[in-house]
Amino acid sequence: AFVALLLWAAAHDPLAADWAERHARLRGVNFGGWLVAERWLVGPPTVPGVFEPSSSWAQDDEHDASLARRGSGTTEAVSAFRDVFITRADFAAAAALGLNSVRIPFGWWIAAPTDAAAEPYVRGRGLGYLDDAVLWAEEEGLTVVLDLHGAPGSQNGEQTSGLEYPDWDPSHFDADAAVWTVETVAARFSNRSCIVAFELLNEPRLGTTALLEYYRRGSEAVRRHMPPERVAVVINLYFFQHMATQAWASFDWRMPARRHPNLVYDLHTYTCFLERGRGNDAS
Repeated sequence: AFVALLLWAAAHDPLAADWAERHARLRGVNFGGWLVAERWLVGPPTVPGVFEPSSSWAQDDEHDASLARRGSGTTEAVSAFRDVFITRADFAAAAALGLNSVRIPFGWWIAAPTDAAAEPYVRGRGLGYLDDAVLWAEEEGLTVVLDLHGAPGSQNGEQTSGLEYPDWDPSHFDADAAVWTVETVAARFSNRSCIVAFELLNEPRLGTTALLEYYRRGSEAVRRHMPPERVAVVINLYFFQHMATQAWASFDWRMPARRHPNLVYDLHTYTCFLERGRGNDAS
């Protein structure tokens, strides 16, 4: 049965089968908090820089932290933080530990064409940070998974997207701007062989219909610059589209391999938050 499944996969999507054979085991690390400053990862007193410790402004996410920095005239602290939080030494350390891949989450503001277009976020060196990351990965023999972690308008209204907003709803998500961001990044790194996957969104809380349409457009944007034999397009089904629903089968049916080859599904299971004593060690 297993052999039959492999044969079916190869016939169903031969490009995906070839890609999976070449990247059978990605042992990697997520460089979170760097290009989307999640407070639980980088907030004071952990690492000074993005969040303004002396401000009276409530800072729950990078959006509000950026406003506070702009208000105090200290936006240079954000750039200083990014220059030291993740460096070439981290890529070298990952390789030395035997890892072979890194996932790099980034916010849409990193790809903004101007400082003004990124407001209220601080763009800093913008795509220059990803330039460094890709170069360091190449030098250390690591592969890269790019991840649009913070989309324009937010894809979930959570601080992990750079914008925590209690009244957020899916209409705030700007699909057009998100597709533009994906295509901008894909075009910039189209010839970099270390990039093996591009995740179109992290943990979206969008309805299945809207998410399907965005994933179709995002996949097409990537494919205009990155071929399926080299780069997988990663889609993250989360929240409404959990495993207990029919969304996974629906997406597979509506994004067929003949039109969207080498599509990879990303499932986030936070076992560290499960209670002890239920067959899962929360440590």
